[in-house]
Amino acid sequence: MQNEFNDMVKNKAKDIILDITYSFLAGVIVAFGLHVFSNANGFVPGGLTGVAAILSMYTPISMAYYMLLINLPLFVLVSIFVERKLGFYLTLYISVQSISLLFLEKINFYQYTAGEGSLIFAAISTGVVCGLGFALQIRRHGASGGTYAISALIKKAYPAANLAWNTFIMDAFVVFVIFIINLVNKTPIIEPTMCTLINLFIANIVLDYCLQGAKEGYKFEIITDDPE
Repeated sequence: MQNEFNDMVKNKAKDIILDITYSFLAGVIVAFGLHVFSNANGFVPGGLTGVAAILSMYTPISMAYYMLLINLPLFVLVSIFVERKLGFYLTLYISVQSISLLFLEKINFYQYTAGEGSLIFAAISTGVVCGLGFALQIRRHGASGGTYAISALIKKAYPAANLAWNTFIMDAFVVFVIFIINLVNKTPIIEPTMCTLINLFIANIVLDYCLQGAKEGYKFEIITDDPE
């Protein structure tokens, strides 16, 4: 009995360590992608990160602070309506991401500034790097960041909903709204906006690939007292 209890404690501790590690790595990887490729080339990220980026453009406050301010209330809702554990690790993830972004800005870490005609490479790099970070967080916890948290709430109500593509639609909608705002202000950013949509699309492809692998299949097990 004592050995079983000790094994249970060890397994629980192992799970907690893995949960923290995945959230930490995911936060650092996404912050790296945003700083090095996205922010350096004027991309406006989709979703709530995009809202944070726009707010930082019109104020002297770093987008990292806005990311915390916007996402944390949503994570409280996730804790209440979806799962308390998920809300905690989403908070850890966005906190690590924000702190890492602030750190990279503070030390003036290298940024890839694309030249004319090479903006597409920055878009692809952003999608691959951030998609990998999203996949780490979602694979372990089921959501990463604001729109993924909203998708998790939707999936809780409608299990058949596709998490990645629901998120892409919401991210793309935010990018579209931001583009309209810039158009009204007579500062259209067509090329960066298109590249943002490209990196969002690639990020979701990377995410789906990491979560499901190269092949897809479904297995159904029906448990019943009346098999015929």
